[in-house]
Amino acid sequence: MRFPVDPFFLARMKGIEVRDYSVLDAEKKLACSVCKIDAFREYDPISNKYTIYYDENKSEGSIRFSLLHELGHIVLGHKEESARAETLADYFAGYAIAPPVIIDRMERKTIPDIVDFFGVTELCAEVRLNAYKGWKQFSISAHEKVLLKHLGYSV
Repeated sequence: MRFPVDPFFLARMKGIEVRDYSVLDAEKKLACSVCKIDAFREYDPISNKYTIYYDENKSEGSIRFSLLHELGHIVLGHKEESARAETLADYFAGYAIAPPVIIDRMERKTIPDIVDFFGVTELCAEVRLNAYKGWKQFSISAHEKVLLKHLGYSV
């Protein structure tokens, strides 16, 4: 695994097509801009496949998070929208984009360092740094040790 995480690659690995808003019809583009939707997913029951659409005019870090958020909904099996589903998809995206266990191994743990290393927005870096501080109160789990080992860190 390398950072920043490439959500396009992850989607391809799951058989999920990712397309930007330029392929949408005018009505759908307008609805996305009015509702300020950075990305959304559609399921085709005939092909049994998902497509994620994203706003290509957003920053690279914002696109990365939005795509991981939508991947989170798919991977977690969300069938309906709810506040809980949104929270879980945000958690999935946050952990995928900047895992606390990797932040822990960084030499410097500042917002600019997290922005640079993980390719995220400043807001995302701030949220991930706060999540790291909460995580730091607990010991590293077995699956996090495997992740570290896989990434070449000593455990």
